[in-house]
Amino acid sequence: MALHVNVSFSVIIGRYIELIKPNLFVSQFKDKAEFCKWCEEGTKEDLQCTLKAFEDAEAYEWCSIINEVLKGKEYESKNKETKGKPLLFRGNAPNGSR
Repeated sequence: MALHVNVSFSVIIGRYIELIKPNLFVSQFKDKAEFCKWCEEGTKEDLQCTLKAFEDAEAYEWCSIINEVLKGKEYESKNKETKGKPLLFRGNAPNGSR
C-alpha cells in the first residue's frame, strides 16, 4: 500500500534549506574531528562553497576547520604538479638562472 502525502514542493525545499543551515548541519557530527573527516571527502570546489555558506552564517569556528582542509588540498595539488620536476622548473631557481 502506497503512502500518499500531500506536501507541496516548496514545503519540502523549505525544510531541506533549514536542515542544511550550517549551525544545524554541524550538530549532525559527533565532534570536530568527524566534521573534518567529512570535509576531507570534498573537492576544493566543494569546500569553497561550504566555506562561503559557513561564513554567511558566521560559523567561524567551523570555517577554520574548512580552511585548514582546503589549504591541505591546495598544498597536495601543488605538490602533484611539481612532483618529479627538477628544482629549476618548480619556480625555485634564483633570478636569472632559468
